[in-house]
Amino acid sequence: MKDEIRKRIEADSFGLNIARYRTGKKMSQAQLAEAAGVSDKTIQRIENGGDTSVANVMAFSSALGASPNRLFSYEDNLFSDMDPELVEAITILAETAKKTSRDRQKMLADILKVQAKML
Repeated sequence: MKDEIRKRIEADSFGLNIARYRTGKKMSQAQLAEAAGVSDKTIQRIENGGDTSVANVMAFSSALGASPNRLFSYEDNLFSDMDPELVEAITILAETAKKTSRDRQKMLADILKVQAKML
């Protein structure tokens, strides 16, 4: 079960990072597809969390100028646009939540949701 969840997170992170690097370089899906030697549909599928081959990972890495490790990085994707103080607060909150009851975890999650809406 843990392996399946990890694979899903990695696939989702990879797809989100592909989209983030692509849009950061102001590339369309078609332009990235051409640069990587794949179809537009392949880009769409991967950006939506689909699996890919090692050859495609290397092609995207080259086309986007990002290492394969960077393209799979969950942390980079999750915290890339956040203020460092907010990242630190979330990290502390996550550590605290691990040590608390379910009710308290729900309360902390609700507080975060309210705070996120205020941003």
